[in-house]
Amino acid sequence: MRHLTRRKPKGFAYLGHSIRSGASSAAEAIKVPRVRGDWLGGWAPGTLTRAKHHIDPTVGPSREAVALLGWLLATGS
Repeated sequence: MRHLTRRKPKGFAYLGHSIRSGASSAAEAIKVPRVRGDWLGGWAPGTLTRAKHHIDPTVGPSREAVALLGWLLATGS
């Protein structure tokens, strides 16, 4: 973080868990199918852990999320 121009909020810490939650929230925001997000994050199929603890519903869709995770989007057959 010290190499970036952005600063974390006072009293806040970014952890490895933050990266996992951020990616999970971004995937959900762009409507990646839940089973694919679970697979990518290494969660057991059908687990509620990701939904309860790793998805922030206030995260909105972004071009960056599509660029990084768009390959997980469902495609028509």
